[in-house]
Amino acid sequence: MGARAPRHAWLGLLAALVLTNRVLLIPLMPYEVEQGQLLSLFHRLQSHTSNATFLLPWISDYSLLRFSSPASRVDLCLSEMPGSRISHGGYQGGLPAADRWWAGADHYIASEKELMTEPVPWHYIGWTYNPADLKLLGLLARLGFPAPSGAKLHNHLTGSWVWSDPGLSLKLWLRSGQYYVYQIGTRDSAHL
Repeated sequence: MGARAPRHAWLGLLAALVLTNRVLLIPLMPYEVEQGQLLSLFHRLQSHTSNATFLLPWISDYSLLRFSSPASRVDLCLSEMPGSRISHGGYQGGLPAADRWWAGADHYIASEKELMTEPVPWHYIGWTYNPADLKLLGLLARLGFPAPSGAKLHNHLTGSWVWSDPGLSLKLWLRSGQYYVYQIGTRDSAHL
């Protein structure tokens, strides 16, 4: 009986560590794509809008949708902008050719002029802040700790020329989990 007690103690400790990991640590792990949410949302969009053009300002979201729906019109529009994570010192607008070649010439939209050649309706799909960052800040606040000084969250919606182009209008159309879908139109409303 004495030999079993240490083994049960180790199993109990292991179970406690696994539960602690699952409840406290895994929700704080950074991730970029919530695959289930994005795919479910994308299939809903496809059922409502045939032949639509879907613009994504984030590489991992774009890659998932291009891989899972290669026949759909899914385009990357990540840009070097003040709100973007991409920076090459002073360049503003679409990504340089060396940074976008892998998306394919026919799946990267760098300007309003290029967008005008794409099938309508146009949908901009993205998310704001990393959910893991938000959970961590919320946990710190509940524990009574202030946010770390200098902590700056990145709004992923702002990482494309689409977000700030004065010739386009964005109208929030749908939200699912962390993802937002905006209908893109022109300021003259011809394409909304």
